[in-house]
Amino acid sequence: MREASRLAKAAFLVHGLTHSTQQAFESAQRAPWWPATEAALAPNALEGKVVAVTGANAGLGLATAAAVARLGATTLLLCRSAERGAAAADAIRAQLAAAGGEGGPPPPPPRLEVEQVDVSSLASVRAFAARFEATGRPLHCLVNNAGILTPGGKQTVAFGGAEAAPASAAKSFEASFATNVLGPTALTLALKPALLRAAAAAAASNGNGNGKDTPRVVFVSSGGMYTCPLLSEPPLDAPYAGEPGAAPGAPPFDGARAYSRDKRRQVCLAEALGRRWRAEGILVASFHPGWADTPGVQTSLPAFREKVLTRLRQPEGGADTAVWMACAPADLAAEGSAGDAPGPIRPAAFYLDRRAQPKHLLGASGWLAGTAYTAAEADALLTNVVALLRECGDAGAAA
Repeated sequence: MREASRLAKAAFLVHGLTHSTQQAFESAQRAPWWPATEAALAPNALEGKVVAVTGANAGLGLATAAAVARLGATTLLLCRSAERGAAAADAIRAQLAAAGGEGGPPPPPPRLEVEQVDVSSLASVRAFAARFEATGRPLHCLVNNAGILTPGGKQTVAFGGAEAAPASAAKSFEASFATNVLGPTALTLALKPALLRAAAAAAASNGNGNGKDTPRVVFVSSGGMYTCPLLSEPPLDAPYAGEPGAAPGAPPFDGARAYSRDKRRQVCLAEALGRRWRAEGILVASFHPGWADTPGVQTSLPAFREKVLTRLRQPEGGADTAVWMACAPADLAAEGSAGDAPGPIRPAAFYLDRRAQPKHLLGASGWLAGTAYTAAEADALLTNVVALLRECGDAGAAA
């Protein structure tokens, strides 16, 4: 496995302390351009829209689901546990009722739907996609938030299985790769018909598909991706040191490294899909929530949390950009980049605090940091992930 330079890892810490903290979020809110972005978050901004959020029962997912429900969306809480999903829906109802009852009449109850979806299981992803497709509804926004960082030894999950494919196609993968890469990609591809229905309606209403009604897919990445290069060629889930088939010099498993590797891949998948799908009226982009005090950080990175606890954002601050991306007007004319002025959301861009960000540290190209890659390599990652999904039994997977 290729490694980013030590300089890149040091730069990541410096960058995080200046851009990822609660203090950085508050600074962005004081910026002169911030009020213009607030216009997208007007009351009922998502009225009539359907928004799906994976991992919506806790942390960033729960905060995102609560916010989009407050803005009027029919909100699908896609959770691995139906019980935890139902508890999250109850918590959102109570939260919104309490907020709406302060000095005014109670608001109408939010439109919440709980769906049991385990993104580390192809069978679960396909079953949900089939259920949703049977409704014939459009999907206006998919937030790929569910993720995992394994702090101990390597964990594996059976991603395929008899329900999804013949037994011979059943495959096990490292948990981070299955949950952060394979599952979100499979879900996004499976829900494309519903996104296209929303795109057709947007085009019919304004002629070019741009604007607040443009359907979009949001990948929730991490600043940790700055420390990793793109690994786009097979084997995508390469054996680690001590495992059968490991390459000479292969590193031992490290949960934080695997997580960061796959968060880089999420940015690149959003980039590749964003380029392909913008011609079809669908916007795909990614964002970084900053350093947020979520259950995942508490359980998987306790030492890091202890060191920077006073600087961590609350989940609502980490989710803020995801909510803005669900609401902001879209501009499909060109890919977004870090040089963009604050304004419409653009395909393939990587956001933090409502602004497009560079995808590399120590220079825009990533050469010095050891994280450089080409558009062709990002496209190759998508092609190879789709091929792997097909090997797992998802015969219809296509980007």
